[in-house]
Amino acid sequence: MIDELKKLEDVLKKYKSEYSWIHNMALLSRSGLVIASVLENDFAEAKIAAIGAMLLSNADRSLIASNSGELNGIIIIGKERKIILMPVDYHDTIIFQCESHINHDEVIDIISKLINELLKLLGTL
Repeated sequence: MIDELKKLEDVLKKYKSEYSWIHNMALLSRSGLVIASVLENDFAEAKIAAIGAMLLSNADRSLIASNSGELNGIIIIGKERKIILMPVDYHDTIIFQCESHINHDEVIDIISKLINELLKLLGTL
């Protein structure tokens, strides 16, 4: 299992090194537990897990209350950075923090490619 987790982390590291505007990202279980992550030194796994769990919980409740269907993604835009959360499959979610000035479509395209790579690996676990 350690080798499989390392493979997931290696995929995250590849994207972080390829795109300098990515600051933090983690693969979370639906309950908010960190499965794999690539984080900057000042950003703890507990912090990203808490943010992810809070966003998932609030989004799910909001979608149910508004009869809006299943969660397809969350985008929160701050002045300096944006946070994007997207489901990977029925059990896992990717949370992604990048610079705010990066185009949404570009970020979503990159996250979609990342999700496809993660799904291939998750399918072999």
